[in-house]
Parts: sequence; structure tokens; C-alpha cells
Amino acid sequence: MTTGEWDVALAQETIGIPVAYDSRWPDQLLGAQVVVENTTRRLPWAVGMEDNPEINARITHNFARLIRGDINAQQFADAMR
Repeated sequence: MTTGEWDVALAQETIGIPVAYDSRWPDQLLGAQVVVENTTRRLPWAVGMEDNPEINARITHNFARLIRGDINAQQFADAMR
């Protein structure tokens, strides 16, 4: 799913950054492609947030509240501070 035709399809359908270095980027992200390709240091997935149990629990709890409609986007952002 993260290589070849599926990587390209996923990137195109979600307007997301492809995983493979040789995959075509969506037209909407071509400006970002230049930036990403010229970085010298890449951050881990989710900037490593999932490695912190406290932050991970807060994200899980507040995202569930957001999806249920218990809070709105601003309240989610406030709860994550």
C-alpha cells in the first residue's frame, strides 16, 4: 500500500504526500514537494507523539469527544494545550 501504484493512488485520492521517493505527488502539493525533497532531517511519524503515553491518551480521549460531537474543533484544540 505504500509503494508503486497504490502509493500514487493513495496520494492522489487523499491529496497526501506519497511514501515512496519516486511516486508522483498530487498537483496541489508540488510546491511542498520541493521543500520536502530539500530537507536534511526528517521527523518520525507524528513527530513521535505516539511514544508519549500521556499525549497519546489525551489525543485518543479528545478525538473521540470530537467525533461524537461532544466538542467542536476549537474545544479540541483548547483541550490539547
